[in-house]
Amino acid sequence: MKTKVRGIYAFFSTVPGKNKVYVGQSEDIHQRITTHKKQLKDNKHYNTHLQGHYNKYGEGSLEALTVHCANYTENLTHLEKQQALYHKELGFILFNQANIADSMIATPEYRAKIGRKSVEMWRNPAYRAKQAAMWQDPEFRAIQIARMKISYKKASDNGSYDKVAMRERSIRMWEDPVFRAKQSRKGTWTEAQKDRQSEITKELLTRPGHREKLHASAIAATSKRVEVYLYGVSQGVFCSASEASRQLGLWSTAVSSWAAGSKKSGKGYTARYV
Repeated sequence: MKTKVRGIYAFFSTVPGKNKVYVGQSEDIHQRITTHKKQLKDNKHYNTHLQGHYNKYGEGSLEALTVHCANYTENLTHLEKQQALYHKELGFILFNQANIADSMIATPEYRAKIGRKSVEMWRNPAYRAKQAAMWQDPEFRAIQIARMKISYKKASDNGSYDKVAMRERSIRMWEDPVFRAKQSRKGTWTEAQKDRQSEITKELLTRPGHREKLHASAIAATSKRVEVYLYGVSQGVFCSASEASRQLGLWSTAVSSWAAGSKKSGKGYTARYV
């Protein structure tokens, strides 16, 4: 049985003139590299740049190496970004450029450039149609959802994702009159968008039980007193699920679901109506 190795790994391109690298992190590097290779072989890898390179040049075009073995006190996300930046400074082109595209490393000019490129892509009708078709595929959608869950977990583990802090930041932003005016202008819908949204709403309301479910959820979220527990310890009694969510940094729909019994718990929290 192989010993698990925690740390940072990299896939280097062996094609002459292709100075490219993919940098990643894992609690078990050997298993993670094996997973990457299987996904590439099955043509199901989430990184389209790495998959494209593999498809074009073949299995032998990538070499996997362990670049840093980490102990259990080291932050893997921070080490991954350091290695990505280090290889970029050496002249490598990153297959996963997102590794350095955060506020800790990326400059405002870089983020503005990425933003402009994204806007240009989404203005292209062919690109939008391609994205829509991809998201209709259940397998692709499942892979993307799994990736988002992993990203949120990484962010939660390293402290960069704090739901309470994000909620407080959002409140401060919306208290700014200039920001509210800007969002109001940005959120102005065209007649076509209004018609489309109206059609979606009407279609939802025709589904059996959907109208009754919305009505019950609204009443439960705004009128019933609810007591919330964290690992069995009461966090207090609140006048509504909405009030509990504001005070504890939770989603009101989650609190309502716990109290109604449709969901048992989440992150150690449970609730009941009193």
